[in-house]
Amino acid sequence: IRPRHLINTIINRVERARVLEKKQHYPINRDPVTGLYSRRYFYEKLDAVATETQLLTTIGGVLYIALPENSGQSNQAELNRFLANLCNHIAELLEEQDVAARIDDDSIAILVLRPHQKNIIALAEKLSVRIQGLKGGTQNTPHTGIALIGDQITNASELMANAAAACADIKHTAQLLKIYEEGDGKRNSDTPTALPALLKRALQRNSFQLLFRTLGHPHKSEPEAYELKLRLRLPDGKQLGNAEIIKLADEAGLALQVSQLLIENALKTQEEKRAEGKQVNLFIELASSTIFEGTLTGWLKDQLRARQMVGFGLVFEYRIADLSANLKVCKQHFADLREMGIQVSLARFGASNAAIKVLHYLHAEYVHIAGPILEEDDQSIKEVVKQIQQNHTKIILPARQEPDSIQPLWRESADLVPIISGTTRH
Repeated sequence: IRPRHLINTIINRVERARVLEKKQHYPINRDPVTGLYSRRYFYEKLDAVATETQLLTTIGGVLYIALPENSGQSNQAELNRFLANLCNHIAELLEEQDVAARIDDDSIAILVLRPHQKNIIALAEKLSVRIQGLKGGTQNTPHTGIALIGDQITNASELMANAAAACADIKHTAQLLKIYEEGDGKRNSDTPTALPALLKRALQRNSFQLLFRTLGHPHKSEPEAYELKLRLRLPDGKQLGNAEIIKLADEAGLALQVSQLLIENALKTQEEKRAEGKQVNLFIELASSTIFEGTLTGWLKDQLRARQMVGFGLVFEYRIADLSANLKVCKQHFADLREMGIQVSLARFGASNAAIKVLHYLHAEYVHIAGPILEEDDQSIKEVVKQIQQNHTKIILPARQEPDSIQPLWRESADLVPIISGTTRH
């Protein structure tokens, strides 16, 4: 290397380091607009409390506060100022152990621990009065659904769904508070024709719930890894899973937007983990239709460039059956991803000769085994595993409530296994 070139390289890197050093990094467990906790931190705390109810010496509950749409604000800047002011007032009424987070532009959730149920209700009433007292008067009238954490083991998703269902039941009434009771929200069930509108609204407001499911192996040393999945809470308290959201997005012409949302959240998570000094692998399933649209790659390069990142640690997963429409285009797309440091996984991988041929042609780094072939006989399993490993491809098993029910040969051959009990959300 020439001395002048070396000097210029060093100067450029020093200048870049100075710029990065001056950047103020907001605490990763806080929302920069409201000052409340991030959704990820909220769900982690809620999950911890919900699964350790036997250890609680207090009463726990979730307050789901729904605000009128847009709260009278005409643009995003005004809405952010309103939310910042609103959440500042909310924080003044909370105690140290409470965890509040903005779920989307129109809702806030609070994890509350109090000596008695009446204390939780009293807090909800105080919050309602305080919010109505803000500038804007009655247009800021909130509706609050309350889900109490009982003796039975539940999870964060159920608690949030219950609180949201109670809130939905009183949304168009004069009643301001409601404690969830079994059956709330069911009469508000949405018809299939309403689902595309709900999906579009969730994209506009970023009101999806993110689920991080741990991938690991009890006997193999693999890097820390998670599956990143979307959940969409419906007004009746039910949820759409990741596969349902991707299918709905394809049908509604929103596949690209949903894929971009998943990627943006994955990149944000990578930034947060690296700030903590950790390196993780994130597996995200994307709609295969985005490959054939041809616009995702350019957008992704711009995202990585803007964040001064590479794609190392990201694994994009596509259903193998959807790729047959044009394998040549898929091969080029995967090559473009690898140039950015992104790996590929083939989902719903079966035991057919066609699946093996597709794997050999596309050279995916991972295959996510389809559920039905877990039940194959040992000889068939050995043959499938041999074909996969000849391609230097790693094996991911499908999620099972009872992993021990999976045949030993599959467990020994697998590189990653979903760990359902290790799920975190935000």
